Amino acid sequence: MTLGKEIHDPWVHVDGLPDPGRLVPLVEERGADSDQAEMRRRFRDWVGLAPGAAVLEVGCGTGVWTRELAALAGPGGRVLGVDPSRFLVQEARRLACERCAPPHPSFEVADGAALPFPDESWDLVLAATVLGHTHDPAAVLREMVRVARRGGRVAIFDHDWESFLLNHSDKELTRCILNFTCDRREADGWIGRRILGMMRQAGLGGTRCLPLAWVDAEYGGYMRHALKSRAEFAAQHGAVTETKAKAWVGEFEARAREGTFFAAITYFGFAGTR
Repeated sequence: MTLGKEIHDPWVHVDGLPDPGRLVPLVEERGADSDQAEMRRRFRDWVGLAPGAAVLEVGCGTGVWTRELAALAGPGGRVLGVDPSRFLVQEARRLACERCAPPHPSFEVADGAALPFPDESWDLVLAATVLGHTHDPAAVLREMVRVARRGGRVAIFDHDWESFLLNHSDKELTRCILNFTCDRREADGWIGRRILGMMRQAGLGGTRCLPLAWVDAEYGGYMRHALKSRAEFAAQHGAVTETKAKAWVGEFEARAREGTFFAAITYFGFAGTR
C-alpha cells in the first residue's frame, strides 16, 4: 500500500458504495470470459481439489469461483464462500440458485481478518483477487492459515497491477495513469509480488507459484470498464487533465476498431501446505 496517501478502492467497503450493484455484472462478465475460465481451471488443477473436500473461499464476491468449486467438490464436499459485504453475499446466493445444479455452495458474511471458524477446520482455504483489496492482507492470510487443517492447503490467486500491459502510442501518459491508479485506486496494487513471501512468513510449507497471464485483444466489456474507470479516476484526482484522459481512452477505442488493441494483466497462483 502507498503510505501517506488516501486510497480509493471500491472493493474495500462495497456496502458503503452508493451503487454496489454496478460491480456485479463486471465481476460476472470477467468470470464468463473463456480465458479467465481457463486460468481458473489451470489454477485449480495445479492446486488440486479432491471430491468430498471441505473448501472455504475467503472474499467470494458474487461467487464465480465458489460455484465452480462446489461442482468439483461434489455431493460429499462442503463449500462455503464468505465475504464482508452483505450485498455481495446476497447476490452470490441468488446467482448460485439461478446458475448451479445442486449441491449449491453456501455463503456467509464474514471478515477475512477474523474468520468465525475453529482452528484446522478446512481442507482447502482459497482467496482469489482479494488480498489486494484489503487494508491488512497479512492478517487475512494468517486467518486463512489458522483455519486450514494440518496437511491442508492455502491457495491464493491474484494479480499485480503494475504489470498491466497496454498497447498505446503515449507511453508517458499510459505510465502516469496506470501507476497512479495502481497506487491510489487499489488498496495494494503490488500484492502479486508480495504474496509468496507473506505465505512463507505465515509458516506455510512447500510454497510455490504458478505464473499466468490474461490477454484481451478484443477490448471486451470488462477491459473497457477497467480502462475508462482508471482514466476517469486519474482525471478526477488531478493526475492528468480530463482532455488527456478522454484522448487516452479514445485511442483504445480506435485500436479496437482497427484490430491493434492489446492488453494483458499478469496473474499468479500461489499455494502452500499448513
